[in-house]
Amino acid sequence: MIYKAHIGPVRCIKWYDDDSGFISGGWDGNVYFWNLYSDKKDPNDVNPKPPYSLKNQQFASVANKPDSKTIAYVAGVDKTIRTI
Repeated sequence: MIYKAHIGPVRCIKWYDDDSGFISGGWDGNVYFWNLYSDKKDPNDVNPKPPYSLKNQQFASVANKPDSKTIAYVAGVDKTIRTI
């Protein structure tokens, strides 16, 4: 499988607890939520989900909330932590 969306280097990934997907954060200021097994019949199940994007930000680390596939914590190189 090929997962392409970032326009810059990917700095960090974090797998979901059940290994059904992952979250990626990159130097381009985007954080994406990816599913390994998407439902092609469901038009709302897109891969990747629309990104969390922050201009002029580079993400150094991502972590997901335990047992959640929609809430993540991201740390930027500006030394701030955000909940998305």
